[in-house]
Amino acid sequence: MSKIHIRNCKFFYNPIIISFLIVLPLLYIANTPKKFFGMILLSILLIIFSKINKILFSTFIFYLGILDFILLHLKIHWGDPYLDIESKISLAIDSPLSETTGYLKSYIGYSDILIAIYVLFIFLLLYFYILKYKSEIPLFLKLLFICLAISIYTLLYRHVPLDFINRYLKVLNDNTIFEDRKEFLSLNKGKIINKKNTTMYDKIVIILGESVNKNHMSLYGYKKVTTPFLDMLYKKNELYRFNIISGSNQTKYSIPMILTPANVLNWRNNFINSRSIINDFKINNYLTYWISNQSPLDRWVKTIAGEADIEYFTPETKTKKTDYSIIEYFNEHKAVQLKELFVIHIMGSHFDYRDRIDSHYKQLIENPSNYVDYYDNTIYYTDKIIEDIYKYFKSIENKLLIIYISDHAEVIDKNKYGHGYLPTFKDEYEIPLVIYSSIYNPRIDELQRLNKKHYFNHENMSSIINWITGINNDVNVSYSSSVFSLSPRNIRNYTKMEYFSK
Repeated sequence: MSKIHIRNCKFFYNPIIISFLIVLPLLYIANTPKKFFGMILLSILLIIFSKINKILFSTFIFYLGILDFILLHLKIHWGDPYLDIESKISLAIDSPLSETTGYLKSYIGYSDILIAIYVLFIFLLLYFYILKYKSEIPLFLKLLFICLAISIYTLLYRHVPLDFINRYLKVLNDNTIFEDRKEFLSLNKGKIINKKNTTMYDKIVIILGESVNKNHMSLYGYKKVTTPFLDMLYKKNELYRFNIISGSNQTKYSIPMILTPANVLNWRNNFINSRSIINDFKINNYLTYWISNQSPLDRWVKTIAGEADIEYFTPETKTKKTDYSIIEYFNEHKAVQLKELFVIHIMGSHFDYRDRIDSHYKQLIENPSNYVDYYDNTIYYTDKIIEDIYKYFKSIENKLLIIYISDHAEVIDKNKYGHGYLPTFKDEYEIPLVIYSSIYNPRIDELQRLNKKHYFNHENMSSIINWITGINNDVNVSYSSSVFSLSPRNIRNYTKMEYFSK
């Protein structure tokens, strides 16, 4: 018996060692004594499983190995991985393939490769364990181990990482929002109430930017001249700029807050049971367009895009996806009628920043060397896109309104970048809002006067747009500092956040 014991200890694929190695990353991530103690119990549970059944033990090791990679990746790039795991799962599920590819390209680095090597090493030990390790124990001990395993599992099954699958299934089943809103829209299409259409604008253009931190725009005082066109209009007193924060640091929540009555404190219900401003303009006899350089598979935004008379999504490409394709669309577009609303959803400064610009315009920084340089080039490129859109609509010589706003902002540093952090940073919410009007509109002056009191929250943008265009007479701006990070479950106070520490 002693010889067998000695022989088994010679092999480094002993289940005790495998259990310790697989739980070690989880011990590192554990941020409370309760979680740390839970990981210790988990390692004991794994050792007990190895005495009960090889397949049971191997299944849990494989499962935890995958979670080791995911949770360590989240820890390195996004902070505490245990905070609102459901939102992170939902984000991964809802991201279109092009965005997932961009994420992997941008955020999988050397640290992730080392984590993968570590996990694969454990899987290799597991492979040898399955092939060679033998442990014969009496039946009564096996029954005792089964009782202990059940007791420990009962303590742990509702907690990460053992509850990860249940959380994943919960997110998969939470899809009623799309069907519920689709049903509401089918019953509330609305009829044209203003056939003559006495609103003050003929062409209304809403440009939805992506991941734009206004502090990287020279229009808002940035040291590099990243927005020369917007700067020029502003100096000529032809452009209004506003101080505004995003109500969310996620596109799928922030775009609905711009275009529908959805807000921070009542997002879900207001989104499901409301039409967007696209329908508001349709019932005022505007022909409505949704023109997008983002993925048509994004169901959160698609549910709003589907309200437009005309939907156009630029073709998917395996190479760079730049916003010049929007300009190409307008080069072929002819005005169908006098009154038209265009909602233009651009890629803007979405990661990977290197894939957002091409040779159609000169770069601001010809030889970018870090994330800040690449990001600033996307801001400069977007300024040129806006300029071309402006020139196209100015050539039509109608009463024109252009609104440019971003869905959310971005943390930008030479070594760190992105959005969706939890705990979150102010950098993720400080967005631009600029308005151009080819005619004098006293309501925009009034809006700017209101903005001098306090920054706006973009959660009421649909009301603001309807007011300045003359569709309604209630401005209803929001001065709220309440925002949420990742999902409506995480409401935070913007004023109590900090900027990313460089």
